[in-house]
Amino acid sequence: LDAAGRSSIGARDRAFVAAALYTMCRQSELVPVRIKDVNLEYGEMEIAIPKTYDRDILPIVTELDSELRRWLAVYQQQMGGKLDPDWLLFPSYTPTGFHEYSPVPHRRIAKSEAIVRRALEGIGWRGDWIGTHVLRRSAATARLEENIEMGHDGAMRDVQAWLHHKSITTTERYVSRSLD
Repeated sequence: LDAAGRSSIGARDRAFVAAALYTMCRQSELVPVRIKDVNLEYGEMEIAIPKTYDRDILPIVTELDSELRRWLAVYQQQMGGKLDPDWLLFPSYTPTGFHEYSPVPHRRIAKSEAIVRRALEGIGWRGDWIGTHVLRRSAATARLEENIEMGHDGAMRDVQAWLHHKSITTTERYVSRSLD
């Protein structure tokens, strides 16, 4: 997360990377999230799943809660006060001066994969396929391993639900593991 926060619009980038990591969401599920979809009081985030046209309510873990609160405070300050619930949670930015940028609350991030790529490269990861899916797969594998260590009978099914996969086989391939 520290590597994500190094850019000139680091607070947004850090929160985006945290959301990708802690929710296991696809980039296409995070980019359209609006402020009203996040309920920090109840610790929930609602997302739309474009692949299935479903919606899901995801828990916001403590680490993500802290990152989102930090980001929303910065966002509010940058917007000069109150945040509109219909604004995007992770807006695009536009240049306003030399090394100065302002959020554009109704414009989606055009290259969200670049945010994750910069963060991963910042910790020494290199490669052509570095992006949100690296975080998604890593988080899914970590969740599976944690569930197995805790003796959770439905370890793979739990990860399948988080990833919104229809097939358990897809999840097994995704985490490169079979529970046979």
